[in-house]
Amino acid sequence: MSDSARRRIAEVVASLSDTQIGLLLRMAEAMQVPVEAERFAESDIVSDEFSEALANFLLLHHAIHVEPLNKAAFEYLFVACSEAAGRPASRNPASGAASYDVEAGGVRWWSYNRNLWIGHPFEGAAYLPS
Repeated sequence: MSDSARRRIAEVVASLSDTQIGLLLRMAEAMQVPVEAERFAESDIVSDEFSEALANFLLLHHAIHVEPLNKAAFEYLFVACSEAAGRPASRNPASGAASYDVEAGGVRWWSYNRNLWIGHPFEGAAYLPS
């Protein structure tokens, strides 16, 4: 992170209420929890950046939520992790009756099970070429 980003964070924190600072501290402490991650080294979707973003988003989610991550929230998380890895990504604006849920790096991803969001076309995911 650049020095200017660190300065900007300090400026933002200075303007927050005590309640907001408490929540921000809770999230920052959650991101200090060690995470062990294994990924398929030849994955075309999960890079080191994607994996790190995923781990931190999950840590943040569980720092402030009791419920498990739902499908819609995971779609947003998948988009954010894809963007962290340098791939453009977006949710389908016609969600619900859609032919896909997320498009990342030109690949369309969708779930076939409401409780399971599969993300790799070679491991059982539905893969819809553009």
